[in-house]
Amino acid sequence: MRILATEQLNGVVDEFSAIATSILPVWNGFDWVNQATRNPAWTYADILRGTASARPIADSRIDKVALLDWANWCNTPSANEPTKPKAQCDFIINGTSTAWQALKIVAATGDAAPTVKSGKYSITIDKLRSTPVQLFTPRNCISFSATRSFHEQPDALRVQFIDPDEHLVS
Repeated sequence: MRILATEQLNGVVDEFSAIATSILPVWNGFDWVNQATRNPAWTYADILRGTASARPIADSRIDKVALLDWANWCNTPSANEPTKPKAQCDFIINGTSTAWQALKIVAATGDAAPTVKSGKYSITIDKLRSTPVQLFTPRNCISFSATRSFHEQPDALRVQFIDPDEHLVS
């Protein structure tokens, strides 16, 4: 950030607000290209392979096809607001976090969950599919049993929300 020191500037600037968009590498199907984006897929990829990672993941261990599919799904128009994409990621990390925790939060902004498929970091999108992924039948399972516990949902959640419209710089 650069500030022109004039008579209007007095003291140290210790608080400021800004509207910013991340410039991240975006996979176009052939190569990574830097561009401004709010798409959760590219934030997810940057957490895996970016400079903020202590141990960046090699491109060969990232399922770029699944990320591109997820990015295209996130960019489709929303049913509620046709002028806006289905999902955007405006993620702020204010403390310490593991990479996996950050991946889970970013994936949740795009109705997805992080996963590892065939040794590659990938994504599972929560969307309607025309063909089933897995079928359980008597032919492929013997003595199968499963349990699922449902946690009691709280009545309310207290969360921190940063309203970008309230913090506009004029």
